[in-house]
Amino acid sequence: MTRYVSVPGLHKRTGVWGCCFSWNPFRPVVYFDPIVDLMHGGNALMFHEAAHARGKHILVGLLLLPTVIGYVWWRRRAEVIADVAAIKAYPEEMYAFCRLHPHPKTWWGRWLYARSPEERHERARNAAG
Repeated sequence: MTRYVSVPGLHKRTGVWGCCFSWNPFRPVVYFDPIVDLMHGGNALMFHEAAHARGKHILVGLLLLPTVIGYVWWRRRAEVIADVAAIKAYPEEMYAFCRLHPHPKTWWGRWLYARSPEERHERARNAAG
């Protein structure tokens, strides 16, 4: 079962509205700023983060960490998997979700998430079939 923890001010402190994290990779937790409940795209965000938790993406990433190429591949794949879960559950909110976070400026962020919200949305739609 996915555990959710409301963290008022999460976005102000970290720049993200929600994330999946845990020191125990067997029991990941979804942390979210309660303001997402009022935002268009918030449901897709929560479903995306819950998909990371349900899929034990942190655990898989840790297991692949010694093989850098495997880890890099998995990180992108985990984002696509979570995006597909979100677009299937909340197709009408997915584009708004893609625009919730500032667009990545580094090569890593652009490769991991996509070069633009439009590209990320299109990638999720294509992967969802």
